[in-house]
Amino acid sequence: WGAIEEIEVLRIMADCLEALKVIHGAQLVHRDLKPSNIVSHTRLDGSLCVKIIDFGIAMASDDDEGATIATAMKTGGVRGVGTPHYMSREQYGGDDVTKLTDIYSLGVTMFFALTGRVPFGDGETKATKVMFAVCGPAEAPSVHDVTTAPIGDKVAEVVARALRKEPDERFHSAEEMLAAVVDA
Repeated sequence: WGAIEEIEVLRIMADCLEALKVIHGAQLVHRDLKPSNIVSHTRLDGSLCVKIIDFGIAMASDDDEGATIATAMKTGGVRGVGTPHYMSREQYGGDDVTKLTDIYSLGVTMFFALTGRVPFGDGETKATKVMFAVCGPAEAPSVHDVTTAPIGDKVAEVVARALRKEPDERFHSAEEMLAAVVDA
């Protein structure tokens, strides 16, 4: 993964968002969306089939908004569960994790697919440093700031909104993000 052509990234993200609609519709929050948990294969007809895998830390949500039990995340002193570069501010803080957490993680994945790097840190940065960057006041950089690849403004806007630190400022559902990806 990393530095994939924009048109291919949009196809992959559209398929991921279709899957995320089903996952969230089943009242689940994945909590660990990242490139290695998205797999694809070519069907016999030549089309690409994209799947989300590894539901090992997924949680059932408690309500229609997709909020999970925050205390479950704090069990054993663990403040957040997930892969550091793909975790949202609320995961690091041990706050309620919702479907908007998955939107953020998919935004990081889209950023990585377009640029070949993660928005915070360099992929090798220690988790503590990444946590301070994600939880700090600065928003994620624009994809335009970190790559010379031709990326459309609408695509950059989709990534930026998915990566907003405040959950209420992100897309409110996989359906809403999918519509933006299709429009991009």
